[in-house]
Amino acid sequence: MFKKLLKYDMKAIWNVWWILAVSVLGASTVAAFLLRFVISNLESVGYVGVTMTFATSIAMLMLVLLFLGIYSSIFVTLVLVYFRFYKNFYTDEGYLTFTLPTSRKLLLLSKTVNALIWMALHVALYAVSIFLICLFAPPAYNGGFFNFVALQEIGSFFLHLWSAAGGWVIVYALEVLLLLVALGLFSISLIHFCITVGSIIAKKMKILAAIGIYYLVNMILSFVLEFVFLFGGISIVDGMMVLLADASLWLSRSAVGVVLLACCAVVATLACTFYCMTLSRLERKLNLA
Repeated sequence: MFKKLLKYDMKAIWNVWWILAVSVLGASTVAAFLLRFVISNLESVGYVGVTMTFATSIAMLMLVLLFLGIYSSIFVTLVLVYFRFYKNFYTDEGYLTFTLPTSRKLLLLSKTVNALIWMALHVALYAVSIFLICLFAPPAYNGGFFNFVALQEIGSFFLHLWSAAGGWVIVYALEVLLLLVALGLFSISLIHFCITVGSIIAKKMKILAAIGIYYLVNMILSFVLEFVFLFGGISIVDGMMVLLADASLWLSRSAVGVVLLACCAVVATLACTFYCMTLSRLERKLNLA
């Protein structure tokens, strides 16, 4: 049943999202080639003047449109994912949703995994867009069509990291990936919680209530984090610096790994807390009126 729920949600969003993805990738390609033209002919006498100014303006315009497309795709995806969550659970459609032969735990899990997948797809979309610009925009001075200078620089950067930290690079990479997943789950669980509470306490203007609760919770969390960092974080960092000043290289690298794991644990705990509170409200205090 979980696969069917997830497939149904993803198919509904994919029907719109693929248009956004193609638009962003197309804008990235066009902007890259325009930038390539501008860079290639920047010092060419034949293109100095109105032609060069026009080409530069078009290239800059395409870059602006590209960034607008990326931001709009974020906004549209968030609307599609979270409005679908709201519509399926907290409107009249919710009566039909909760008559499905499955538990509310599974319903919430499918919505959470669906949101996480689309978040990951957005990251992949950005990565491909940057890859296209790095590959096509810089002119290939050796006469080739592609320019791999940017990719070579990225490779050199990781080689330097490997030479400096060795196998710890893999450990750090896995921990950073785990942290990103935890942050994604925290963001998703927080928004689901705010939509749930807003829909329970407000009979009308539920979305506005959810937005207000979201900003209120963010303000509280920001204040708590600033308070903890101000009175505890600085002391902890200073203490670690003193302890690691004369520590061995292996101990220093281990300490970095432990800190990353601690960050993952804190974020994951917050994500689980909001997820469980949302599930509790779904099972006990659901109000579709």
